Amino acid sequence: MPDLYVLDTSAIVAFTDQEEGANEVERLLDAARADTCRLEACALSLMELYYVALQEKGEDEAAKLIALVKAWPVTWIYPDERILLQAGKLKAAYRLSVVDAVVAAVAKLHQATLVHKDPELEALTIAGFPSSRWRAAWHIWPSTWARTRFCGPPTIHIPTDFSPGRRR
Repeated sequence: MPDLYVLDTSAIVAFTDQEEGANEVERLLDAARADTCRLEACALSLMELYYVALQEKGEDEAAKLIALVKAWPVTWIYPDERILLQAGKLKAAYRLSVVDAVVAAVAKLHQATLVHKDPELEALTIAGFPSSRWRAAWHIWPSTWARTRFCGPPTIHIPTDFSPGRRR
């Protein structure tokens, strides 16, 4: 079975806004299209993406962004009670936001590698979870069951009719 990765909102934004780390996310998206790895993301990331785009760009651009990411080769995980209770454990043990705790819970329960560049998720690494640097400020937090590696060459491009803009 191919390796499984969970994209945090920070990884998604890195790709859509062409921030540092976009190439790594692009490789994973490409690999998922080629069925050499599997990608998941938490549905709460849709909320984060939508509200930020809504505030910065307006409703039309926010809707385009959601349509774009929902077209990716990503399985969107809607939290159930098991995920929420695991998130509660992580939130109680580490200084995480609710969304970060839920995203990390998805990765943990699905035995996946969490792809992020979120400093808040560094609490998991500091607490002894394995971590590996992709680039400065880019990290993957593999569960104890997941292997850490890239898969696939880049070939995915943002559609020319979509310009999410940069958040700097």
